[in-house]
Formats: sequence, structure tokens, C-alpha cells
Amino acid sequence: MQVDATSLDPHLSSSYSSSLVIEQVYSGLIQFDENMNITPDLAESWTVSPDGLVYDFKLRQGVKFHNGRGLTADDVVYSLNRV
Repeated sequence: MQVDATSLDPHLSSSYSSSLVIEQVYSGLIQFDENMNITPDLAESWTVSPDGLVYDFKLRQGVKFHNGRGLTADDVVYSLNRV
């Protein structure tokens, strides 16, 4: 059975078919490899506080949006606040 994506906005999408398209278009701070291990994507490294409540991500340098503007920490904060 083939089903069309219902949204390309990762914050509004809840369907599996949409997630298959979204993962081809958007990058995240981390990703999963073929063995389901967490690997870097937009974040090149990260640390977790001893209590597990605070995550500190170091962003990869040189990441650009489609319009050529560089990725900033403010962009990541904006995206996380949308959730």
C-alpha cells in the first residue's frame, strides 16, 4: 500500500509516510546509523550532565541553509522551541 506524505513540516507530521520524506530533506543534531547507534549530524559532539537533564551540543562548522546562510545556535533553539 502506498500512502502520500501528509506534511513536510517535521513539527506537524505524525505519519510514517511523511517521516520517510522528511528524513531525506532535513538534518537533525544527531542521527542513527544502521545499527541504531547515535551518531553526529549537525552536532559534531555533545555532553550530557551527570543528572541527564542538560545536553550541550557543539554544532558542526560550515553548515549552510539552502539560501547560503550559516546555521547558528539560535536556529537550533528556534526549532526546539517550536516543539
